[in-house]
Amino acid sequence: MPNLELDHDASEWSKFISDIQKNSKLSQLQREELEELLCKYSNTFSNNPGCTDLAEHDIKLESDRPMVAKPYRMSPRQIDILKTEVNKMIELKIVEPGESDFTSPLILEVPEKDTRPCIDYRRLNKVTRTQYFPLPNIEELIEKVSAAKYISVLDLTRGYWQIPLSSRAQRYAAFETEDYAVPYLDDVAIFSQSWEDHLRHLEDILDRLSSAKLHIKLSKCQFAQAYVKYLGHLVGQGLRQPAELKVQAIKDFPTPTTKTQVRAFLGLEGYYRRHIPQFSVITAPLIDLLKGKIRKSTVDWNETCQKAFDELKEKLTENPVLYSPDFTKPFIVQCDASNIGVGVVLSQINEEEEEHPIMFLSKKFSKD
Repeated sequence: MPNLELDHDASEWSKFISDIQKNSKLSQLQREELEELLCKYSNTFSNNPGCTDLAEHDIKLESDRPMVAKPYRMSPRQIDILKTEVNKMIELKIVEPGESDFTSPLILEVPEKDTRPCIDYRRLNKVTRTQYFPLPNIEELIEKVSAAKYISVLDLTRGYWQIPLSSRAQRYAAFETEDYAVPYLDDVAIFSQSWEDHLRHLEDILDRLSSAKLHIKLSKCQFAQAYVKYLGHLVGQGLRQPAELKVQAIKDFPTPTTKTQVRAFLGLEGYYRRHIPQFSVITAPLIDLLKGKIRKSTVDWNETCQKAFDELKEKLTENPVLYSPDFTKPFIVQCDASNIGVGVVLSQINEEEEEHPIMFLSKKFSKD
């Protein structure tokens, strides 16, 4: 998916004709004849792709089972690049907004010059029925062209985009982009950086829900808040921290006596693992309790397990706050390792010259 340039350089054609006139290998008559021919078809030359009506590209799958892939996580800079390129594609009518039960994620390719968006169709390609269209033999082509006295080379503007997709192929080739609203089951969060954008984003989502004849439970809604409780967190203004009720549930969790209870505690605590330094190292004694094939057996709870249990509770009840990353500023990465595992903290310096954490990551070493 190449970068698009919508603004056509008005001087490009004039320069091209001027270069023809400077071609010393052609006679004056030949230059005039070539210029006349090219001017006759000047409308065929454009930096914007055309669209043929002589053929369309179809896709046939081995299975018609829906295939949906969530978007890849990207930085704000990458998201801005994608939005810009997709908007240009919409303006050129290469793509259009729609719905499909097949979606593929966008990725950013980084060639030698410009970063450009591509669609990751690898999962789709695995179930696509192969259609064979043999390419000409390169050596034979070179042989033919090299024997000529006069050679002209044409390059179609983003050639693949000039062949429309069939209705079936459009369904399969759909891709998904980042947006200003994220659904999770029956919850939808709408987020914006300015008041004007937020009103526009909110109206768009409300309009879509209304058109779909879906109802919203008003008593559970929050509008235009600086901070909201969202998916077990208190979030907003570049900050996020565990929700108070979730923290209380962990704080009140009784000492486990079975593997099932250990798993339940680790599940609750693990949801906030990015808020806890050295999480995997601290939980190592509890993880070891889960070894063995019997899933519901009692555990040999000892002093080491109790120490890890209490430390995990304490660290989460300290009200750990993480900051949203600012991709315009440098990051600080700090690592610490032991015989048990390794921990990493990602942080940044704020405007007050204070270092604040973005996230904590950790990994328990294998004994193998």
